[in-house]
Amino acid sequence: MIYHLPGVCGTGKTEHIINNIELIKNAETRTILWASLTNQLSEATCERYKERYPDHDSVTMISSENSSSVQSEILQRIESASSLTTQILFISHAALSMLSLDALRQCTIIIDEIPTLISNYQRLKIPLQDESTLGLAPFIDYEDSSFDGFQKIVVKENMKNQAKQFADDLLFHGEPNSDSVKAGDVLFGAIFNPCGLYVSTTDDWRLFEYFDGLEFISKLRQLDSVWILSANLEGLFVDYMLKAMGCSITTVHSLSHLALPLTHPNTSNVEILPFLMNSSTTRSSSFSSYFAGSKACNVIKDCTEEYDVHQLFNQWTCSRFKDNSFIYCKNKYTAPISHASAINLPPMAQGLNSYSDLNMVAFMAHLRPAPEHESAIKRLASDFGICPQTLVESYIRQTSFEAAYQFVSRISFRNLERDENGRLNIEQAQPKCWIIVPDMAHAEYIQRMMPMASINTSFSFQRIPPQINATENARRLTAKATRKAQRDAKNQKFHFDILFIIHQYIDNGLNIKEACEAVGITPRTRRNWIKQYGNDWISWLEEQELSNELKEEINLS
Repeated sequence: MIYHLPGVCGTGKTEHIINNIELIKNAETRTILWASLTNQLSEATCERYKERYPDHDSVTMISSENSSSVQSEILQRIESASSLTTQILFISHAALSMLSLDALRQCTIIIDEIPTLISNYQRLKIPLQDESTLGLAPFIDYEDSSFDGFQKIVVKENMKNQAKQFADDLLFHGEPNSDSVKAGDVLFGAIFNPCGLYVSTTDDWRLFEYFDGLEFISKLRQLDSVWILSANLEGLFVDYMLKAMGCSITTVHSLSHLALPLTHPNTSNVEILPFLMNSSTTRSSSFSSYFAGSKACNVIKDCTEEYDVHQLFNQWTCSRFKDNSFIYCKNKYTAPISHASAINLPPMAQGLNSYSDLNMVAFMAHLRPAPEHESAIKRLASDFGICPQTLVESYIRQTSFEAAYQFVSRISFRNLERDENGRLNIEQAQPKCWIIVPDMAHAEYIQRMMPMASINTSFSFQRIPPQINATENARRLTAKATRKAQRDAKNQKFHFDILFIIHQYIDNGLNIKEACEAVGITPRTRRNWIKQYGNDWISWLEEQELSNELKEEINLS
């Protein structure tokens, strides 16, 4: 069961959990694992806990920076926990995801902030000649899928135990985000949850695409006591995936009496300034990477500037904030703002609460998924029976809009006074605050969290909707069809070469299974290819055999 403690930023979720730690502890466990988004945030929470309970000795912060030792250190502490004392280990989300199901079952789990690692999209590109070096080849087969150009990955039934042990070794000893760790994720995904796990193959390499957080969900749904503290969860990508994989989520629990506010009180002095004023319901309204890199004069209405939209956005932000100090996050591909009072922070700013004396903030990153990433989300959605566009929108809501809300919540409107019982005072004076976001979709999402705030488009720009005439549209369709034909022809040649090798092995006395294993495919894949190509394969095979006969005759003469 997953217990969700919702409440907008600044309402004291972390503080309430610290104060009510005995209410959430599972009586059958001796250890609480408190997982924060980052090591830095975990360390700060650990210090807050120690200040509240200075006599509680069994409290430890364990950093996940050294992945080769964090698992063994956590496991050692769990196994040595005293039955008389509850120990609390403060760790990161990443460290939590490394632990085995057996270890997690011995603990009460607290996840501070949405576990965004669930949405981690990974790509592993392996040259065909190097595939054996990562050790995948002995364990996996490739099956046809319903998606053009992709195959499913399955672990051989008689190799599952060895594959699990091999994957454990790769994950335990590998460095984060290394190819060996990714190979371990691929194996675990194929063993426990092959949904969303696909591979595309060319003459030279295989490209594995997968979501490595699904294996983490499969562990969470088997636990009795998991707490998630977050401002939002419903309708986000993590929410969809937790429910799709059978997790039960409830807001009715031992801390329900706290009734933390789900929208910000006293935000009538907050003004949200979208850079783009286009309606959020139109496709041309989004602040995409392509749009941001375009010449401003070509994509912004009544704009004459020759530089790109990024630069215009920077200048516009500085002109709105003038000489005031403000925090902002930029897109990773652009230069920082050259403004003496501008403070650049990373987009994931949860826990960075030392800027609550400022009244101005700009969220300038565009975090929409790349086209290949979006396609992977749609494949994942189809595997779980979710509407593909719905899952894509939930991903954007989480990684773009929710990230924006979390970032802008670092400034002064989060400062809320409480009475002696910790309850928020209803009426509080708030300073004037300004929030800059890329477009109306971001502005409207943030306004839902602070309905008394206003959206001001007086200074906003309007994007010119992209226009495609009939000739250009026909050219694009022709180019797309040509690329598909070329790709299909390349795949067909690749498959025919493999089928011909199998054909020769069979002629030399191997059975079908032995011949297929010799080239690294299954008999089912061979049958599917022969069925797919039909008479084309028969004709091609006859041509090859005739060509070989002619060569032999020439050599004899």
